[in-house]
Amino acid sequence: MIEDKIEIIKQILLDINGNPILPLPGNISWVSTNPAIGTIAMTGLFTAIARGKTTIEATIQTNAGPFKAKRDVTVRP
Repeated sequence: MIEDKIEIIKQILLDINGNPILPLPGNISWVSTNPAIGTIAMTGLFTAIARGKTTIEATIQTNAGPFKAKRDVTVRP
């Protein structure tokens, strides 16, 4: 059982001048800090492997530079 699920939400991020900050196609990367517990595909799909905790980190490259986010995930039997 996965305690938290990660969803990509469609939103528009604006810079200080009101211009959209756009993601660059194909420039999102995902990583699990503990792949023995769970892995994350480049599509954002999380696969639980064993009981424990891991952190999922996403980095997206945009025309304004990289943005990062992370989420702790607990896998339980």
